[in-house]
Amino acid sequence: MTIRLPVGQDHQRARLLDALDGHRLVAVTGPGGSGKSVLARTAADDHPDSLVVDLARARESDLTDLPRTGLLVLETCEHVLDRCAQLVEDRLAAGTGQRILLTGRESIGAGERTLSPAPLGPDDAARLYHQVSGGLAVDPLVLARLDGLPLAVHIAAEHLLDTRTLAARLDDGTFYDLPAAPHHPERHTTLRASAAWSHALCSSADRMTWALLATLPGAFSLDEAQAVLDRDAREPVARLVEKSVLVVDVLARDARWYRMPQYLRAYVLPSPLAFTL
Repeated sequence: MTIRLPVGQDHQRARLLDALDGHRLVAVTGPGGSGKSVLARTAADDHPDSLVVDLARARESDLTDLPRTGLLVLETCEHVLDRCAQLVEDRLAAGTGQRILLTGRESIGAGERTLSPAPLGPDDAARLYHQVSGGLAVDPLVLARLDGLPLAVHIAAEHLLDTRTLAARLDDGTFYDLPAAPHHPERHTTLRASAAWSHALCSSADRMTWALLATLPGAFSLDEAQAVLDRDAREPVARLVEKSVLVVDVLARDARWYRMPQYLRAYVLPSPLAFTL
């Protein structure tokens, strides 16, 4: 089966294939709904001798006798990091030349080459919305509030939301409870469900950091994070970056490198409109 990437993302597939050419272990990490699994499956589609295993559904027994394919794709590793690390170590040590591609909201820390899907740009998000909705259009400024997440654009388009309705649902928070189409995985039934999956994998300390940093609207600097946390922010911020609760823009101005996707902010704020500009 050939799986198509969202419009405008074919260059990311090329980057991933290049990484797999040069490394036996590659990981695609990023927030829920950012297109990790779709990107990984397009790479698998390019390798006829490949096997894709969704660890959100797999049982322990399913991992004991996996065939020695040329490319093994392990999806959704974040909730079984230790088990994935052991499996990867065993496979790489076997000397079969097998390549392994991981996806998850967090790396396993086994020396993997890591890539992250770039968010959809305004034009690509508009084209994806137009494509999925069957020809509709939405004000790009409102569509930008979806943070370039393919899943969020899909949900808006699948529900045929016009500009006014999309803006209203984002304002009152009901957008995050809209169901995705059945072909999306269970953890992506809604954006709130996707946020809950990430929240469940965080420690109590990480959850507190998440809640406090959610009060910062838009992008923020390490100094601004430190002011909110009232302590050295380097380690707690790094933890949320590792878990893809925060995304990093190394080209950002004024050292405001960190940003929390809006659906993750809305999950922990008392109101979707709280602390917004």
